[in-house]
Amino acid sequence: MPTALVKSHVGKFIEPIIETTTAAAAGAAKNMPGDFRVSITDAPGADAYPIASFTWLLVYKDQPNEAKGGHWSSSLVGHPRGAKVSSDAPLCSSSRPVVAQIEAKIKQITFAGKPCWLPVAR
Repeated sequence: MPTALVKSHVGKFIEPIIETTTAAAAGAAKNMPGDFRVSITDAPGADAYPIASFTWLLVYKDQPNEAKGGHWSSSLVGHPRGAKVSSDAPLCSSSRPVVAQIEAKIKQITFAGKPCWLPVAR
């Protein structure tokens, strides 16, 4: 897919690569509310890609299906259950503080009152 360099608020042309979208996410992590309602468009930072965005999903807190609950709780941070996080996987590019905040929420996903979360090796 073709991409373009986009001029940031500091006048620098930024390439849309993992590092620059991660920089945009890192800029938002400091002030991210508990419900994740934050925009990383035109995020602070000299290397932040100016038109980056998070993806939001709405899932049941108490899953009606254990298999789906396990899938959601492990894949929302960008990796299948039991797999190692790859630094070049686009969904794994969020800064570690953002991932930590997401994981804290994901650990609240349950099936029949039991957590669905299974941590993976990093």
